[in-house]
Amino acid sequence: CIIKSGEATKLSDFVGKPVVINFWATWCQYCKEEMPYFEEIYKAEQDIQFMMINATDGEEETKEKAESYIEKNSYTFPIYYDTNLEAVMNYNLYSFPVTVFIDKDGNISSWAIGHKDSKVKSFLQNMSEKAEEILQKQLEKAKDTKEVFSMKKHKEVIKKNKVDLKV
Repeated sequence: CIIKSGEATKLSDFVGKPVVINFWATWCQYCKEEMPYFEEIYKAEQDIQFMMINATDGEEETKEKAESYIEKNSYTFPIYYDTNLEAVMNYNLYSFPVTVFIDKDGNISSWAIGHKDSKVKSFLQNMSEKAEEILQKQLEKAKDTKEVFSMKKHKEVIKKNKVDLKV
């Protein structure tokens, strides 16, 4: 169950708009490094729905830690809390950060594992030239990239685990 302001949220609530989902945690250094980038894009793009999902396990990562971090850094993008790690498990995540791109019809169009990956650049470039300009500036600062799953590999993972991620 994904929670925002005490209310359960479903991905299907956002059908009709492209969605950027970012899974993160306060203990994840790469997650923290890419937060300013997401904040910049969020402020610039009104047509993209952002879901910054905190992996809130209640022990290592608590809602209070996440809220404190967000407040301290004055981030304004929407924060959601995966309080029972259901979304983390459904997406078969094993590391953070992970960014998932959902098209306006509710289909996963791409995803990226790791910090400021080229998949992020590619997807957002197609969504907005303004986002591309901001992303390019941020990518120039980035020094580290991680593995990117191709859609083919992603579909294999879904088929193997019988996880339906289409809204």
